[in-house]
Order: sequence, then structure tokens, then C-alpha cells
Amino acid sequence: MIPFALLSRAAFASYFLAEGYRAFVKPKEHLDEGSELLVGVAAKVADEVPESMKDMVPQDQESITRSLGAAELALGLAYTLGVAPRVAAAALAGLTATQTAASFSSMRVKDLVNGDKMKENLARLSVFGACVAASVGGAKGSLIGNIVGAATSKPASA
Repeated sequence: MIPFALLSRAAFASYFLAEGYRAFVKPKEHLDEGSELLVGVAAKVADEVPESMKDMVPQDQESITRSLGAAELALGLAYTLGVAPRVAAAALAGLTATQTAASFSSMRVKDLVNGDKMKENLARLSVFGACVAASVGGAKGSLIGNIVGAATSKPASA
């Protein structure tokens, strides 16, 4: 991999590496009102998994936050190193989407006026968009490019 590609991937993943580390090491500082929504989701997941796996599903806000942090760290590192970067970016988009939805769901009218929480949520939304763009890829040879190319190309004459 050329150094520029590694540097650009590291720059993109730096947000996830920093946030993932912070959430993993200090989950209490990373909690917000939206974390309660994730506890509800975790409870529903625990209801659906086999009995032998129920205790593996985190149930409290701290454990959920720590698990999400570990996932962000691992996926950010995978993206940086170029290990399945589109898959890592797609998974990061999924993580970002859940966190953004949880955060937006806890907003109140005063947050729209204050602007700080709205600014934070819009930044998360921007990161989500960047993840989607990175997972799709815009260059020749991207997954979507190959699908579209295959669907629109004319068959070779025999």
C-alpha cells in the first residue's frame, strides 16, 4: 500500500480510533441520553439469542458503551491497515447510524436552539456519510462500480 493511502485511511479512521478508545476505557464519560435506547435494543437482542448466549449480550449502558468502543477500535484499525476497508467502513457506518439515531432521539427543542447538541449530531451525520462513501468507493473497481458496470455493459459478440 502506498504511504498516501495509509495516511488518508489513518486520518479517516482517527475519529473512530479516538472515540472507540475513549468509550472502551472510560465508558461512563461517553454515555448520553441516547444510551438508554441502546439498552432497550440490547434487551430485545437478548430475548432473541439462544439461552446459552444470553449472558454474552451486554445489558447495562456501561457494558454496551464499552462493547461499541471495542468495535470502533477494531474496525478503525482494520480500515487504517487496509484489511477489508470497505467492509470495515460499512460496519463503521452501521455503528455511527445507531449512535446518531440514539442521539437524535434524545434531543429536545432547547437543543435545537442551543446548537451544541445539534452541532455534535450533524458532525456524527457527516461521519456517517463519509463511512458510506468509503464503503461504496468511487474509484473504478469498487463493489458498486462493478455491479453497475456489469448491469450496464453490453455482452461481447461471439
